[in-house]
Amino acid sequence: MAEKFRYSIQKKDNVTYVKVSGIIDEDNKLQELGEKLGGGLIVIDLAEVERINSCGVRDWVTWLGKVEEKGAQLILVKASPAIVAQMNLVNNFTGNAIIASFYAPYYCNNCDKEKLYYIDALPMKEQGAMEAPKVRCDECDHLMEFDDMEESYFAFLRHVRIEPIRAILPDDWEQFFSVDETSARLINRERTPTLNKLNLKSNPDVSLPSFASLPSLRERTGSGTSRPTGSIKTINSSSRDSSTFGGPVATSPSQVSMPTSGSDSGAKKGMDKKVIILIVVAVILFIATLVLLIMALNSDDKTPSVQPSPTVSFISPTQPFSFLPSPCKTALLS
Repeated sequence: MAEKFRYSIQKKDNVTYVKVSGIIDEDNKLQELGEKLGGGLIVIDLAEVERINSCGVRDWVTWLGKVEEKGAQLILVKASPAIVAQMNLVNNFTGNAIIASFYAPYYCNNCDKEKLYYIDALPMKEQGAMEAPKVRCDECDHLMEFDDMEESYFAFLRHVRIEPIRAILPDDWEQFFSVDETSARLINRERTPTLNKLNLKSNPDVSLPSFASLPSLRERTGSGTSRPTGSIKTINSSSRDSSTFGGPVATSPSQVSMPTSGSDSGAKKGMDKKVIILIVVAVILFIATLVLLIMALNSDDKTPSVQPSPTVSFISPTQPFSFLPSPCKTALLS
């Protein structure tokens, strides 16, 4: 099984040429590579870096700092789209290194192929406007379209270090990383395989792609036309073709794939509505119960207390004259 992270080292006239390939993740060998590097001028070829995740970014930034502490001057050449994406996301991703060149993604509608075009960083920065160069396909001579958003992809040119490098490199340095001919500036770009093709159970060492290094940010229809997804951060869940992202229709339970993002969002919205309705009903019931309780307490306070009725005593007609003799009382009452 091929290693995910690979590197090679060459030296010429006190210049060290390093080529880094594969995937930079938590299983990288940057520490091992750093132990083999000293000071002086170090040129790092990043053309074959396929992906880099968050752990890889952390280790990369730490590794660059340790190499620069040895007194090394770093020059990064042929930065792949995965590296360019991180330069746009992480402010100190390149440290104090000079960015000499990088690759930009293009797509040929006529050939239905993705390609990478080699661009020198200094002329691109000097032109000011962040516009992708016009490039023709090396196979059909059809004018290709830039397969990303220009302002977002070339934004790193504003904050990274870009300087002329010819004066500080020895003679014949071009044989290591320079690209002069127009035909040699274009290379085919392999599309990222689907999760079904990765077969994670039989190959546990496979690293999933990060969002920033997906093969394209456009959705293509069957007629060959293309339309932008609208944002560089938007990940399109629809497939270009069945062989690349979709695959055949599932015919057995084992082939059933996870639901699409559209169904997930719809189900989530439905669940959110139900939760909101339940919360509103609960609040209304609580308020109604509280109001009834307050009314009951107030009615108890206003109920008048029952006073016992006074005892009425009647005076006998003869009671005032009880002290007189009977003949006198009879005479008075008559």
